[in-house]
Amino acid sequence: MLGSEDVVSRSEQADLSEIPVGEGQTLRPAEESDAEAIAAVANAISERLYGEAAVSPDEIRRWFAYTGLETRVVEMNGHVVGYMDVERRAGGRIQMDVCVHPDAWGSAAASTLIGAAEAWARADTREGDFMRAFAFEREDYLRQALEDRGYGFIRHHLFMLIELSSEPPDPRWPEGILVRPFRPGDERAVYEADMEAFSDHWDFQVEPFALWRERTVQRDDFDPSLWLIAWDGEDVAGFSLSSWHSSGDPTYGWVHVLGVRQRWRRRGLGSALLLASFSEFGRRGATRVGLAVDAESLTGAVALYERVGMSAVRRYDIYEKRWSWGLASKP
Repeated sequence: MLGSEDVVSRSEQADLSEIPVGEGQTLRPAEESDAEAIAAVANAISERLYGEAAVSPDEIRRWFAYTGLETRVVEMNGHVVGYMDVERRAGGRIQMDVCVHPDAWGSAAASTLIGAAEAWARADTREGDFMRAFAFEREDYLRQALEDRGYGFIRHHLFMLIELSSEPPDPRWPEGILVRPFRPGDERAVYEADMEAFSDHWDFQVEPFALWRERTVQRDDFDPSLWLIAWDGEDVAGFSLSSWHSSGDPTYGWVHVLGVRQRWRRRGLGSALLLASFSEFGRRGATRVGLAVDAESLTGAVALYERVGMSAVRRYDIYEKRWSWGLASKP
């Protein structure tokens, strides 16, 4: 994870004047004051493709507090039409997120933003680095822009959803398991359980504790009562880490992470945790709950979610690009 001094240094090296920009467009660093405009771009895409909002301005504002996250916007005629953020993650992955307003899909905005992310990354390229991005299955404009710049498809992920039209079945807990909400002081135990539970998943890399904490329990909207932790004595056996959806919809719950450590698998703990989360959201007025999952998960996650009543409602695809230029610097 980058420290603040690294972020400043690399921002200076990634000279925006050297990045090709489409005709009539302006590329600049994003600012917290752009949150409303950035949310409007993201929601215009989601509403065009799926008929619902994706993210609230408050959620966008939280991103500006994230350590190591670099952001850019593209403007046309004084209006923000595109947004990009990029950051270095573990294992050499440089993660990029790009969104462009549907009214600008015929422009070069996506290519401009992808180029800006690559310029930022190129300022400190290390051996083994690679770029990652995603595009929804209906987002043809962005998919084409990624492919035109040398990115290739590598993996499908799914958004799955359950409508809470009736009370979910009561969870059946394995013998010896005690479930309670997260409490202050549980941070390290839950973090370590999270890392272990996903250690056999595709593309897993250990996330630094400080980064995990910053983006979970230190968020201003963190609700510990929506984190259900399953204990077997003093050991965390599994967990369901949830919040309200990033759109701010008070009827839409979201399970960010559902995990069971290997020792406690195949005992029904995962499905029990999920049902308990559904019940808690339903008690608070939610009408639906969603989550994201690797479509090719080797742990049988998709089948588990289907067994408790969830179904796939959309797909997004992971794209990757390995560096084709010489290394700018080495550690």
